[in-house]
Amino acid sequence: MDEKQPESNPGGNTKMPLIVGIALLALVAAAAYFIPFPSSWQKGILLTVLALAAAGIAAIIPGFIEIEHKGLLRAGGAIAVFCIVYFFKPQTSAADLQDFDLTVFVHGPKSRQDIILENCCNLILDFDDDRRTPRIGDKGRTVFSGIPGKIRENGFKTTIGLDAPGYELVEPEKEYPITETPVYIAVRKVETPQTPPGTTGTKPEPPAPKAKPCIVFGLIKDKTTDQVVANAQVSLLCGSIFRAKSGADGSFSLELPATFQNDRCLIRAEFGEKSKEIYIPLCDPNPVELKLE
Repeated sequence: MDEKQPESNPGGNTKMPLIVGIALLALVAAAAYFIPFPSSWQKGILLTVLALAAAGIAAIIPGFIEIEHKGLLRAGGAIAVFCIVYFFKPQTSAADLQDFDLTVFVHGPKSRQDIILENCCNLILDFDDDRRTPRIGDKGRTVFSGIPGKIRENGFKTTIGLDAPGYELVEPEKEYPITETPVYIAVRKVETPQTPPGTTGTKPEPPAPKAKPCIVFGLIKDKTTDQVVANAQVSLLCGSIFRAKSGADGSFSLELPATFQNDRCLIRAEFGEKSKEIYIPLCDPNPVELKLE
């Protein structure tokens, strides 16, 4: 009597692709949580892992899928799913391309609570040909407003400069990611060299005359009626945001620190559903006329 041979189990490992796929999906989800604004390199890695996860799950689903792309690529089964996920990327959402604000906190070399600069001086941030120089505010808080969303999407990093006589950056060459995440920058006082004993020190230079404040003024009119508009909201976006309202005669006036000389910024007027915005040179002696439409 022949002994019955044990049956083989060819499908014993069919669940392995599913397990691997779910594990990779969990890894991608965790990475998305801890890296809200990945760089281009990180996006490529996450996309590859996501495609592998989809292929692993698709490997155990009954049926067959086949794709062909521009006559150059033809694949079926799990490989087809991998190609679909990897090559057919979703478009960037409008929310990702919206302008955003970057908050920078300036502090002393001891700790983040060591506030040595506030309500004075300026930080400097360059995006190609766009230079921002907002004033350092209360408790060292500085806001770079209206940064284009494409800067965040491209994983942009750059140095941030300091315009503060008598102070310098602790790490002037350090690059910071430009996102909604606040940035902390350490500064310190510049040590003044002392005059050696027995020598005569140079005569200190007289203080420079105080610069006059920068004034932006103008008139708000309705484009259709050419009549002045009272109580229109006027906003000037130039690193910081300055606001004013037009008077009964449609005129408005904004006083800016003298450090804003020669800058070019966006001014916007709003009243009801009508608005108008243009870029203007600051401290121009000529009035600005905004016609709402």
